[in-house]
Amino acid sequence: MLAQNALRSKPQVIPPQVWKVLWDKITAKHGRGMDIRRRIKILGEDIISAGVQLDPPRKLLYIESIFISGDRNIAIKEWEGAEQLQNDQSYLRIYCKLGVWMLSQTGDIIRATRAAERCLNGSQDPSRFRILLPIIRASLKSKEKYSVQLAWALYIRMRSNLGPRMTMKDYDAVTLMFLTANQPDLALGAFTDMMLTGRQSATEQDSTAQYKKVVGLDQFDSIAIQKREFNWENSRTLAKLPSKFNNRFFFGSWIKKLIGEGKLDAAKQVFDLMQSRRIKPDSKHMNGLIGAWFRQGTDNTRVLAEDMAWKMIQARIEFVKSREVSYDLSAPLHVVENRGLRDSKVLTLIPSATPETFAILIEQYRRRQKPELIVDLLNVLRIARVRPSTYFMNQLLLCDSRAHQQGWAWDTYFMLSRETGVRPDFDTYGILWKLMKGAYGNTFKQPGSFTTCRRLFADMVERAGKEGLPQDIYDLIISTFSLALDQTGTAVALRAMQRYFGVYPDGGTARTIVLQLARLGLTNESGDKPKRFDLRSAEAKQRIDNVTRILEGFYDQRKEVLAQQGVVFDELDDDAKAEELLLLLSDLLRYVSQARIAAEQRHSYNATTASQTAAEQMGVPDCVPWVAHSKGEIDLV
Repeated sequence: MLAQNALRSKPQVIPPQVWKVLWDKITAKHGRGMDIRRRIKILGEDIISAGVQLDPPRKLLYIESIFISGDRNIAIKEWEGAEQLQNDQSYLRIYCKLGVWMLSQTGDIIRATRAAERCLNGSQDPSRFRILLPIIRASLKSKEKYSVQLAWALYIRMRSNLGPRMTMKDYDAVTLMFLTANQPDLALGAFTDMMLTGRQSATEQDSTAQYKKVVGLDQFDSIAIQKREFNWENSRTLAKLPSKFNNRFFFGSWIKKLIGEGKLDAAKQVFDLMQSRRIKPDSKHMNGLIGAWFRQGTDNTRVLAEDMAWKMIQARIEFVKSREVSYDLSAPLHVVENRGLRDSKVLTLIPSATPETFAILIEQYRRRQKPELIVDLLNVLRIARVRPSTYFMNQLLLCDSRAHQQGWAWDTYFMLSRETGVRPDFDTYGILWKLMKGAYGNTFKQPGSFTTCRRLFADMVERAGKEGLPQDIYDLIISTFSLALDQTGTAVALRAMQRYFGVYPDGGTARTIVLQLARLGLTNESGDKPKRFDLRSAEAKQRIDNVTRILEGFYDQRKEVLAQQGVVFDELDDDAKAEELLLLLSDLLRYVSQARIAAEQRHSYNATTASQTAAEQMGVPDCVPWVAHSKGEIDLV
C-alpha cells in the first residue's frame, strides 16, 4: 500500500519501463477476475495521469476493465475517443468487437450495429460476422417492437455469410438465445439448420430458404435491415420443420444435447414446444430429463422431476386400463356435432413410464430415506404392470443394502431374477457380494437369512456373462470367501474365475489369501473369534510370517520342478507367471484345508473330495482344483 501511494503521489517521475513491469506483473499473476479488472483500471488511470500513453493491447484491456468494474458510460466514452485504435487496422477488429459487446450490454442496439458495420465493411473474412452474436442477444432482451424480427434477420445474415464455417458452438449460442427469449420456434429453426448442415436438401429446407420466401430477399451481404423484414408475426412461417424431422426422435436428440450441456430450462422448453406441436416425447428422453433434474438438486428441479415421473406413471396406468376396457358397439351409433371440443381442454402428451422411471424414483427415495414412498411405488409398479429392468432391480438391492437387510436383498434378487426373469449384471453381483462380505465381516458366521458364498457364486456363473468380470468384483469374491474361512471354496473360485472369465490372481489376491490363512484358529480372551484382525499385533505378524514362509516353500519347490524341465521361472511370460501364481495359491489352500480335515479326524474325507463337493455346489464341476497334486508336504512352522 505504501509503495502504491508513493507511485500515485508523483506518477510523472516514474520511468515508463516501471509501468510496463507493473502492468505485466498484475495481468500475469491474477488472471482475469473482478479483482484483477479493478487493479488494471486503477493502474491504467495512474499511467495515463503520468502522461504515458497506453499501447493498443493495454488500452483495449483498460477500457474493458473500466466497463466490467461498473463504470460503463466512462468505458464507452473512452472507447469512442480512442482515435489511435480506430485508425490502426491491425486492431480495428478487436476495437469494434469490444464496442459491439459493450454497447450491446447496455442495450444500445443502434450504435452496436454501427460498430459492427464498421468492422464488416471492406473485410472479406466471413468469420467477422460472429460479431453479430452480442447484438442478436441484446435484441432478444429488448422490449422494443420488432426486436425479435431484428434478431432473426441478423442471425440469417450471420449464417448466410459464415456458410460452412458456422460451427456447432455458433448454433448452440443462437438456439440458447432464442430459447431464453421464449422464442422456441425460432430456436427450433436454428437447431434444424444445424441438423441440415451438409445435406443436399439444406438449400431448400433451411431457415435461409424460408426467410427468402417470406421477406422476398436474396442477398444478405449487408447488415442493414429493410422494412419488409419486419412484416411477419408468426415465427413458424420462418422455421418450417422438414417432415423427416417432425418426430419425437428429432426433438429427443435436441433434449439429450441440452441435458448434456446442463441447459435443463432449455430442455424443458423443448418439451413444451413438442406439446404445442402435438408430438409425444419418447420415454427414454424424459427419463433422462428427470434424472438430470434430480441431479441438479434444487427444490424446484426435484418438484419438476417428481411431477413428470408420476405423470408418466399415471400415463402408464391409464394405458393399462385402456387395454382392459371392452366396448359394446351393438347399439346404433349416432354422430353428434361438438364444436370446439379440441380446444376445450389442454392436452398434455406424456409418455408412459418405463422400468427406468421407477428406478430413478426409487434411487431418489432411497437417498432421501423415504421407505414408505418406495413401498407405495412398488405397489404402483404392479398396477402399472411394468416389467422390472436390471437397473430397477439393482436400485432395490441398494435399498436393501442401505437398510442392512441382507435377507430382503436375497429375496428381492431371487424374486426378480428367477420369477420375473430380470437378467442380473455384474453391478447386481457387486451389490450382493458386498452384502455377503459385510455379513461375514461382522459376525464371522454364515448369515442365516441370506445365501451362501458358494450358492451366490453358482448363481453368478450361471446367469452372468462370460466376459468382463471387473477386477474389483474379483477381489470382492476372494475377500468374501476368505472372511467365510472357506479355503476349498476360495481355491475353486480361483480356478473358475480364470476359466470362465479369464481373470487371474495378482499380488493383492495373494495377500488376501495369506491373511485369510493367518487368522485361522485365532481367538480373543473370551475364546471367540475376533471381529477384526489386528495386523499391528505381534501375534498377527508372526502368523502372517508363518503362512508366507509356507507359500515361499511351495514357490521354491515349483521353481525346482520347472528347472528340472528346463524352464527358468523368471523367463516365463506374464500369462504363464499368472498361472503359476494361481497354482501356488491353490496348493497353499489345499495344504491348510487338508490340515484342518486331519485335525477334525475325518478319515474318509480329504482335500480332493472337499474340492469336488465345493465345485459341484458352486456350479463349476469342471473346476476341481485338487484332483492332481504332488505328495510333497511342508511342515507348518
